[in-house]
Amino acid sequence: MTFSDFGFSPELVRAVAAKNYLTPTPIQEKAIPHVMAGRDLLGCAQTGTGKTAAFALPILQKLGRRGEGKEAPPSGRKGKGRSHRPIRALVLTPTRELASQISESFREYGKYTGLRQAVVYGGVPPAPPGRGPGAGGGGAGGGAPGAPRGPRGPPARPRPPPAGGGARG
Repeated sequence: MTFSDFGFSPELVRAVAAKNYLTPTPIQEKAIPHVMAGRDLLGCAQTGTGKTAAFALPILQKLGRRGEGKEAPPSGRKGKGRSHRPIRALVLTPTRELASQISESFREYGKYTGLRQAVVYGGVPPAPPGRGPGAGGGGAGGGAPGAPRGPRGPPARPRPPPAGGGARG
């Protein structure tokens, strides 16, 4: 089996080839058809087995269909002289690091499609000018998932370490 057997667009097949992916991994072989069919999926596999590609490639395929590989014109509301594009896919992650990794994968897999993607972080103040991920280049960065919240508002306070200190093994 190859990635083109899934019916991916030439742009996605080209991106997969650029990553030197020759054949789908077992998780990809089993997951991609379910995601392409629009079904829910819960999959578990070890690190490095291609889980991100297993859901990112079908998402990009579905989003790219609208414009035959190119992003559709904005269909969102207009305001202040610019168009607003609606969010068409949302991937939630438990950590900033995973959000960044998945964002990078979407960028690499979708680089020939014309689709746009962004990673949004919460819970940290913006970096001072000239420092942080966006320094010197118009990028944006920060952190996710954000500060844990109490039941009604202010951030929850971290619990103090157990009496006697030290880490538990």
